[in-house]
Amino acid sequence: MKKGYMYIALTTLIFSTMEIALKLVSDDFNPIQLTFTRFLLEDYFFFPLQLFHFIKNKNFFQKKIYYTLLS
Repeated sequence: MKKGYMYIALTTLIFSTMEIALKLVSDDFNPIQLTFTRFLLEDYFFFPLQLFHFIKNKNFFQKKIYYTLLS
């Protein structure tokens, strides 16, 4: 239970600082460019983790990998 509270606090902190950082650079960058860059970086970070999870659990060839590749 305490682990869940820690993750909620960490997520809140990250999203709060992200909004402030986006306000600071919003004059220099197009909003679509900011959104695209944010999602691209998230995909580069999370795709290997998802792939490792599916290989580890031997669910690599199930339908779930199809949804992972679509993201």
